[in-house]
Amino acid sequence: MVIVIDCGHNYSDTWQKMSPKREDGTRFYEYENNRKIGKLLSMELDKLGIPYVYTIHPDDRNDKSLENRVGIANSIAYKEGKDNVLFISIHSDAYGCTDTWYDDIVGFSIFTSKGTTKSDKYAEVFEKNYREGLKCYPHTKVRGEYDKNFYVVAKTICPAILLENGFYTSHKDLEIIDCDEGRKTIVDIIVKSIQEIIKGANQ
Repeated sequence: MVIVIDCGHNYSDTWQKMSPKREDGTRFYEYENNRKIGKLLSMELDKLGIPYVYTIHPDDRNDKSLENRVGIANSIAYKEGKDNVLFISIHSDAYGCTDTWYDDIVGFSIFTSKGTTKSDKYAEVFEKNYREGLKCYPHTKVRGEYDKNFYVVAKTICPAILLENGFYTSHKDLEIIDCDEGRKTIVDIIVKSIQEIIKGANQ
């Protein structure tokens, strides 16, 4: 199975995809963190010998259109067979405006397209592993699986998952997603899910 790693957003989105200012004057930028997670994920897949392709390289601050990202995934799916490809779009969430903290709005979510597809079966694997992997962080929660026609999961012909890794408008979730330990936890969850999905597909 080929994993398509989609690191959501880009440098030009920073004005709307960032946290409120922290006490030290810094902000969290979603696109940067998505790329850090994507790069860590690829390193772990390398160790396991699991093939992957980026829609955009994590070292590239620029962007590709949603159509381009989907086109990359679909071209691989046509070549490998749609059931032999898994598209994973990496994001984190926000609530309200970028100048206000909402510390009670926390959690991790898994999105697939509307309707029942193989993606829903895979989303169950991700949800299970998020619930297990985040037990050490009792100040957050797993919000669950949702169906929504985000472009990148609705237009891909292969199974596709969009991950919202915590709310960067919450200090509580930032404690997880904006540190090396937390990012490692997230990547471990994703890798474990991929391994279970591949094992299931090969049985």
